[in-house]
Amino acid sequence: MKNWIYPLLLCQCMTWGFSDEPSTNPSSQSTSCLQNKDDKVDDFVETRHKLNLQGSTLSYTAKAGTLTIKDNCQKPKAKVFYVAYTKDDVADKTQRPVTFCFNGGPGSSSVWLHLGAFGPKRVLCDDAGIPSFPFQLVDNTYTLLDSTDLVFVDPVATGYSKPVEGEDAKQFFGLENDANYLCEFIRLYTTKNDRWMSPKILMGESYGTTRVSALAYNLQDEHLMFLDGVVLISSVLNWQTIQSRMKYIGNDLACVLSLPSFAASSYYFKKVNTSKSFSDFLKEVESFALTEYNQALMKGDQLTSEERKNIIKKMASYTGLSEECISLNDMRIVTRVYTKEVLQSEGLVAGRFDARVTGWDLDPSSSYATYDPS
Repeated sequence: MKNWIYPLLLCQCMTWGFSDEPSTNPSSQSTSCLQNKDDKVDDFVETRHKLNLQGSTLSYTAKAGTLTIKDNCQKPKAKVFYVAYTKDDVADKTQRPVTFCFNGGPGSSSVWLHLGAFGPKRVLCDDAGIPSFPFQLVDNTYTLLDSTDLVFVDPVATGYSKPVEGEDAKQFFGLENDANYLCEFIRLYTTKNDRWMSPKILMGESYGTTRVSALAYNLQDEHLMFLDGVVLISSVLNWQTIQSRMKYIGNDLACVLSLPSFAASSYYFKKVNTSKSFSDFLKEVESFALTEYNQALMKGDQLTSEERKNIIKKMASYTGLSEECISLNDMRIVTRVYTKEVLQSEGLVAGRFDARVTGWDLDPSSSYATYDPS
């Protein structure tokens, strides 16, 4: 007799998940909740385009709009902006993936993944990643649209997303709050665009990797929405891997993991010996960082003066920084010291996110970079 109950309960759960709005049964809502009923339709604009991709033409629809995030009483709290790209003439949407894309910060819009990486159009840049006037959008041969539909999402207080009038943006900040309302956004988009049966993927960059990890759990726990994949770009799940000793004394892990990136940048700037191939050079630095360098930092005051001198000499040969600078920083080079020192002789600072992008050193007397040209 009980065997039929479980399928019935599962069907009921799925009905709740697919619902566009929470229950409007007056008996389940207070009078104050009913007064908050908002019948406004979310705005969006659709346009159709064609993309020349690897010798073939891909037709797609671009959709820019907002979805309204509401509380349990249907009171509007925020408008979340998105740009979605869907491939045209797809016979079976259940076989067509949809990927939700988030940049990091956590104060960044999704413009970087959108117009700098995976959207069907990208900003035309030179080899150093700098757009030149007159600025242009060109077809992006690296777009993922041939493989998956794309939804680029701006979190509240970034891009065109904002709280409704009278609401404080701070209620959307923080790991859990951020994941909660973006979870609701994904539910709404999936429902309104009939994508529940499509394969679903989350993509995050930098802090976005933390964000999508939390979202993956929330979507499954709250809406029984099971993902088919999560893409992590510039992953930050263990924050000790990037927290520098300037803020967290005693955390040397970030210094160990940053050294190969500094060396790779110095190789690009020709501040180190480039007789070896880049791949061989980088393998050598990575091995040094994880063994000799890491062990030296772990020894602390037990490190002998001779060992210290040898480590500093090797670090200088791998980074192009002076032995004096490395010694002054106790062998622990953080990003804003490296970006200041590596091009100091040219009066330039290197970019934090992309060291190839450089800018004038606006404060030559400072011991670290005062801004990020990238």
